[in-house]
Order: sequence, then structure tokens, then C-alpha cells
Amino acid sequence: MATAIDALALDKANRYIVGNAAQVLYFTTGTSRDWTRAVGVPLTYTMELPGYEYMFEVPPEYIEQIVTETWAGVAAGAHYVFSKYPE
Repeated sequence: MATAIDALALDKANRYIVGNAAQVLYFTTGTSRDWTRAVGVPLTYTMELPGYEYMFEVPPEYIEQIVTETWAGVAAGAHYVFSKYPE
């Protein structure tokens, strides 16, 4: 997922870091990730969208870029899951 996102990211974007969300981002509780694990969903993911230099107040001119690169990551993740858990 990170590789697909990074391939489309702007040059000034930080590269995605893959790992445990509490170690890579920050410790949280009561998230949807906790709920999905509690009900037995085997794979859960947390993605923090890029904010570039604007943090979480993204100007409109970055929205299409962020959607495009994020969708590429979601698609790559889905392809991976379906290849490991075909039905």
C-alpha cells in the first residue's frame, strides 16, 4: 500500500511508514481498529492521510492529489488481501 501511495505522492511528501499504528503514529484507544479486531476481523489498517505542510487543514488544491494517491494504496491493499484470502 505504501509503495503504491509513494509512487504517486508529490516530491515534497513524506514517505509512508509501515508499522504498528501506536508506534508509527501515536497511541489511541476506542478506534474502529479496536472494534474490528474485537469482532474478529483478521486484518485492520490505519492510514493517516498526508497533510503536506498544512497538517490537517488541507487546501483544496491538494484534495485531488490526496484522493488519487490514497485510492492507489487502498486498491493495492485490496489486491493483496484478495490474493491471500481468495474465495
